[in-house]
Amino acid sequence: MLIDRHIEKNGGTTFRGLLQSNERLGRCKYVGMSTNERNIVRALRNRGDKATRTLTDLTNSTNRSRVCAEHHFGGFWNTIVALRRMPPAALTAGGCTGVRVVMRIREPFAWYVSWYLWQSAYNGRKRLNATTLPANLQSRIILGSPGNVAPDGTAKCGRCGPLTSAERAQLTHYLSLVDILAPMDCYGEMVVLLTQVVGDWFATTFLDQNVHGLLRADRPGLSGPLDLRNASDLCGEDDPQLPRCRALVRRLAADDHRLYQTAAGRFALQLQQAEASPAWVAAMGSHRAGMAEARREADRQADRQRPTQPKPRAAVAVEADEEAARSRAARGKLKKAKRQSTAAVKLIGGARKSADPAAAAMAAKA
Repeated sequence: MLIDRHIEKNGGTTFRGLLQSNERLGRCKYVGMSTNERNIVRALRNRGDKATRTLTDLTNSTNRSRVCAEHHFGGFWNTIVALRRMPPAALTAGGCTGVRVVMRIREPFAWYVSWYLWQSAYNGRKRLNATTLPANLQSRIILGSPGNVAPDGTAKCGRCGPLTSAERAQLTHYLSLVDILAPMDCYGEMVVLLTQVVGDWFATTFLDQNVHGLLRADRPGLSGPLDLRNASDLCGEDDPQLPRCRALVRRLAADDHRLYQTAAGRFALQLQQAEASPAWVAAMGSHRAGMAEARREADRQADRQRPTQPKPRAAVAVEADEEAARSRAARGKLKKAKRQSTAAVKLIGGARKSADPAAAAMAAKA
C-alpha cells in the first residue's frame, strides 16, 4: 500500500493524477481523499464481503490488490500505526508487502505565496504581513492541529506561533513514519525513488496540475482592491527578490524552515544511496523519456482543442483579390485556346476543299 500525505500546495493534485493514472494502467486501486480505516478496509477486503469492517477483521481477507491512496484530511497517523502493527500477510499484494508513506515539503516562502494565491480564489485577498500570516502552517497541517485551517488562509489557532517542545517532539515522531520525505524541488527524483521503495510496477509519468487555474477575477466573494497574481503583489514590494517579505516568513515560520531543511537533508541521503544502484540510471532515463512524450502529447491535444483564429479582414481581402486575379487569368487562357482551336479547324477545312495539294499540305501542317 502506497499512501501520499497530501499537504495543501505541495503538489498533491499532481500526485493524485499520478496515482489515478496507475489505477487506469491496472497497477493499483486508488483510494482518496481520506485513508481512514473504513476506506482502507473497503479497498482490501474480499469482493462482496460486507462483514469485514475493521483492520482486525481484514486479516482474514484473501482478495488482495495494491492500493494507491491519497490522504488529504481527517485522522491519519493513528491509521498508519495501526496498519503497521498488522501481520505482513494481511497487507501483501502483487509482490508488495506493508505500507509506504510519501510526503513533500515546500520551501516556506514559496509555500505561503502559493497558499495565499490559492486561498484568494475562494474568500478574498490579503497581503502577506505579520498580522495575516498564520505561522508554521505546514508543520501544523502535519500535526493536524488546525483541523481546521479556515478558507481565507487564516487558521483557527489564530496566528499559531512557534511550536511547543511537545509539538516538535510529536512532529519528529510523525516524520519517522514517513518513508520518503522529499522537498518539492525534487519532484521528479521523488517519483523515481518510489519505484525502488514500492517496486517497479509504479508508473512515474505525470502531468503538472496547478490549481492556480481556479483563480478568476469575477469569482463571487472576492473583495478588496488587490489583484494578486504574484509574490510582489502579495507582499507589496517592488524588489523581485522581496527581502522584507522573505525575512518576515523566515521569522514567523522558523519551524517550517527547520521542517524543510529536515526534508532536504533526509532526501539527499536517500537519493545518494539510490544513485549508487545501476538500476537508478535506467529508471531515471525511462522517467525522463516518459515525461517528454507526455508533454508532447499534451501539446498535441492542446493544438487539437485550440479554436481556429479568424483571419484579419485585410488578409481575407487580399486572398480574395488574388483568387479573382487567378480566375480572370484562367478564363483568359481558356478563351485564347478556344480561338486558336477554331482558327485551326477553319484552316484545315479550307485546305481540304482546295485542289492545290501543296496548299492542303500546308494547312494540315499548320
